[in-house]
Amino acid sequence: MKGGRNVNNYENAPHCYFSVPVERRLIIEVTRKCNLHCSHCCSRSGPRGKDIPLQKLKEVVKKISPREIYISGGEPFLYPQITEFVEWLKKRNIYISIATNGTLVDKLEEVLPFVDKIQVSIDGLREDHDELRGKGAFDTVVNCFLKKFDKLRNTQTLRISCTLWKNETLEEEYIKSYLDFLENSIKPDEVVFNILIPVGRGSYLGKTIFLKELKIKSTVKKVASKNNNYKMKIVIHRDKPFDEKFQCPGGNKIFFYGEKGYSPCSWIYKLMPEFTNEDLKKSTEAFTSFLRTREKLGEFGCPAAAILYSNSPFRRDKLWRNSS
Repeated sequence: MKGGRNVNNYENAPHCYFSVPVERRLIIEVTRKCNLHCSHCCSRSGPRGKDIPLQKLKEVVKKISPREIYISGGEPFLYPQITEFVEWLKKRNIYISIATNGTLVDKLEEVLPFVDKIQVSIDGLREDHDELRGKGAFDTVVNCFLKKFDKLRNTQTLRISCTLWKNETLEEEYIKSYLDFLENSIKPDEVVFNILIPVGRGSYLGKTIFLKELKIKSTVKKVASKNNNYKMKIVIHRDKPFDEKFQCPGGNKIFFYGEKGYSPCSWIYKLMPEFTNEDLKKSTEAFTSFLRTREKLGEFGCPAAAILYSNSPFRRDKLWRNSS
């Protein structure tokens, strides 16, 4: 566990699926190409996905002027100019996080020196991870990618991302076994637990797990509190009800760019396509107007969650305690 620099501060944001930065963050899907075909993929990525031209990526970064950037896909390590892109970002003093499925080892050595944080997906123990991502994926991540990362890393932060998606993996005993495995075998700086969002291919897995959001996250917190000797940081977003009238930080503190254009955030991009536009100003202004209307109606919290819970962004986010 080494842990790299941290250039941003974060606000109290119990309503958001992201850590909300004080300064701007850009989430960018550089490609929809992927070597896997994961059952839960929210972007329906695969081998025929498209890349966003490098020049366009640079234009987006210059327009947003983010303090930090989160690079996703698809699989970013398949992006042909990923090394050139992260090197260019580094020269602009932007904090760089990159998300990967951890099955492509070849580019790690040339990309890693320019990256501050690498997020690798391990969605449970071997059988459950492979059921979601494909046979052999777990062993490739653990025995190839992460071993090479450990040899190459300098000050980079290692974050493991776990999507909670299957009833059998939601019990205290299983979560403890999973955390023990990470602590003893992987030794990450952080592990973040995400709930399955029923979007893209994930929609076929249904809303059953999502609707247990608070119960599941409270189980993770319970296991973590009982075993408070873990050295890794355990991150859980939207893990409790909130009273404050929080509104979405999308289009203000958080921005997203994908192959169809700008959007306030990655979940708004997938669930509310009416706010996606190649014109950043039009996207932001339309979403700001929507938030004003939503506030007048007395609704707060995450509009994407409101859609998933109540089928309308103008209805309740069930984590807001004052909703009825």
